[in-house]
Amino acid sequence: MKKIIFLVLTLFSLTMTSRADVIGEYCFSGTLGDNIGIQIEFAVNGDYVAVGNIVYTKYNRPITLVGVMTDDGYKLNEYKDDGTITGMLFMKIKEDNNGPYLIEGTWTDPKTGKVLKMKNMESDVYSKNNPWDYGDPNNLEGDYVYHKWDQSSKSMKSGYATFRDVGDNRLYFEITNEFEGTTLKCNPVRPAKLRKYTYNDFNYTDANPCGYSFEAHFFKRFVVLITSSDPKTTKCDGKNWRIDGVYFKQEFDINRYIDQMNAFAAPLYAASSDPILFTEYALIDIDRDGQPEVWVRSKEQYYDAVFSISDGKVNLLADADGRTDLVFFLHGVGSQGSCGTGCAMSSYSLINKSRQTATLLSMVQYNMDGDIEESRYYIGDNECSEEAIFKEMDKLGKEITVNPKWKKIKN
Repeated sequence: MKKIIFLVLTLFSLTMTSRADVIGEYCFSGTLGDNIGIQIEFAVNGDYVAVGNIVYTKYNRPITLVGVMTDDGYKLNEYKDDGTITGMLFMKIKEDNNGPYLIEGTWTDPKTGKVLKMKNMESDVYSKNNPWDYGDPNNLEGDYVYHKWDQSSKSMKSGYATFRDVGDNRLYFEITNEFEGTTLKCNPVRPAKLRKYTYNDFNYTDANPCGYSFEAHFFKRFVVLITSSDPKTTKCDGKNWRIDGVYFKQEFDINRYIDQMNAFAAPLYAASSDPILFTEYALIDIDRDGQPEVWVRSKEQYYDAVFSISDGKVNLLADADGRTDLVFFLHGVGSQGSCGTGCAMSSYSLINKSRQTATLLSMVQYNMDGDIEESRYYIGDNECSEEAIFKEMDKLGKEITVNPKWKKIKN
């Protein structure tokens, strides 16, 4: 029995090793060039991801460093909170009985290309601060970005990554790297599966016809994407599929839009006559285009609404109150229910790339015997036949189930 327990613990330990083990901790103080005082501190885990910070003595404020360990040395970038790369570092480190020492180190300005050598870099005492703020498995979903100056085009270019939680520790993804002109989308029937025990990293294989694979390592503020297949697989069908980079999570600020959303609220039936005040929201990607829609609700007033956001403006797609329910489709959203005594109403929005392309409305009045007394159908503002609206409704596609993760709105 003891042998079995030992074997299980050993297997668990081996599974955790690649992420949890710290294989290096470094701290160096010195200068960039002759007079820019700096301190650099970082640690490296078993996935060869390096995380730490650089402090410029003049400003005494830590700036995030993230990078990877390569055969040549450590390649690290310094990042602003919005994902903009402000410096590129290379460090070649050796160790002996006296500890680590720097053989070679440079800092490069990504915009000007100016290179400063690291000088007088002395090994310092590592602070033992834990840099491994790994991502919460329940909060990996979101939009991630980085920005870097491109010397060839003399402009800022970006990388964008969107991850959507589809349950059972699986994520849909869409990743665009403007430097390579690449957009990599998840196979719709094969989402990425988070690794057991850690549940905040994955390796996705066969992402292109040539067998391209990449790893994703989630931290609280960013995700590190690293090619894991043979470099030959990055060149396929005339494209460069490499999406490597550190993408910073962009937090959605509901307070930027909530006043507009409250102004749209116009329930036929609600729990009170007071103006609607939404209390919770959830990001959902109905048409899976990487741009989420926003589902908001007021639990106490029994009112829900779904909005799209474009260019800072919100657009109401569907709402539901005490007598109607929201319903979701592959290509749209709507509400179904009562519009009064003997009246049934269905209202839908067709969606393409998060934009409302058409609105559909069906209103049917029944008599006391349950027979249709009157029916009216509209596509947009134009009344139409039953045949015409059913043809448009077919474009909604299959009905789907949406599992929102609600967050509180601080009014």
